[in-house]
Amino acid sequence: MAKSSKIVDTSTNVSFGSRADAFWKSEGFADYLSFVRPKFSLPKSLQANSSVEIIQNRFSIRDLNFGNWVTNEDRYNYVNSLIVCCYDLNKVVGFNYNIGFGYLAVSFGARGKGRASAHYEPWWKIINITRYEDDSSSSKMARFIATGGMGAFAHEYGHYLDYFAGKFLDKSIAYFAVTGGRIATKDRLNVGGEIRKTADDILETIIWREPNKTLSNYYRRLFELVGRLDDMGEYYLRRNEMFARWFEAWVSWELKKQGITNKLLAQGKYDERIYPTFQEIEKVAPLFRRFCEQIKAKI
Repeated sequence: MAKSSKIVDTSTNVSFGSRADAFWKSEGFADYLSFVRPKFSLPKSLQANSSVEIIQNRFSIRDLNFGNWVTNEDRYNYVNSLIVCCYDLNKVVGFNYNIGFGYLAVSFGARGKGRASAHYEPWWKIINITRYEDDSSSSKMARFIATGGMGAFAHEYGHYLDYFAGKFLDKSIAYFAVTGGRIATKDRLNVGGEIRKTADDILETIIWREPNKTLSNYYRRLFELVGRLDDMGEYYLRRNEMFARWFEAWVSWELKKQGITNKLLAQGKYDERIYPTFQEIEKVAPLFRRFCEQIKAKI
């Protein structure tokens, strides 16, 4: 795998106790949290003198980075949104708030990549969330909530689990990621241990209605859609992308059952046909639960 450039080359690091951290606490910034996560009151366990301290110590996120065009007020809102994002994500994955395992870094507006609203860099273990769009026709708050990488965190976290588990928890000389990564094969990989077996089970359920005989309704409609998207090629059919897309949908489905909407964590932004239906998610949900339990047992 080719190395990506270091994220810190084009971003500003914010650490607990830094001048930036102190500045945030002293300024009366506009707070968008109630729009990112409606009907939410921050629990006492997430109230501390430093929001950066919560992210680093409470959720085991090793670092935060920001692009040069992300203002101090933006940073304040992205960080507070990330706190609630990790809090809600934990309700689904059940990692006892150990979301980053001490390895994951999160960047806001520092590593934009083509048309992607967000992306994950496996080599550096970094999730980048693209900054909101510049558009004078709507308010900054509306653009902060509805554009850029808002809604993509669960998808990119699915990538993180895929590659982290493959590198540290269930290694294979054949494939880095437990899903096999960017390959588009419909076959089971049959390598490695129990985590990779569960990833195979998840993807087999996504792709096949009857293994190696009848394709699932989801895969058939996705294949039809891809045929009309010449510029995307087989991107949507890659195993790592299908896994992350379904992980994202599973997180959203689990939270909706609890009456929770988190606009940084998960909100569909593309053609609805690339996402599974609730009925399809319900079938694969126990496998994602097993996947998370297996990761938790090995952390």
